[in-house]
Amino acid sequence: ARRAFEDGRVREAWTQCYRSALAALEDAGLAFSPSATEYECLRSAQIRFPALGFPMRTLVENRVKSAYHAGEESLAPFCESARFCEELIAGGFGTAL
Repeated sequence: ARRAFEDGRVREAWTQCYRSALAALEDAGLAFSPSATEYECLRSAQIRFPALGFPMRTLVENRVKSAYHAGEESLAPFCESARFCEELIAGGFGTAL
């Protein structure tokens, strides 16, 4: 995802990061409907794992922004979200999962 972002493939980078987070949450026992929107997935994650609220919201909002709105992208929010995803994949986000 980081390489995609650095190569200017911003939408692809956010999508990879978002999908990685969902996969990690599914591994932790959270099920998402195949038709769930980004914000429905966010709500499910916030209910099940309240400590993920802010980082997950940041990830979802930027994922939606990249998918539906063109514009200049900042590296800082992406790096923050990428670190969050890496922590989820590594087995949890602190004690949240």
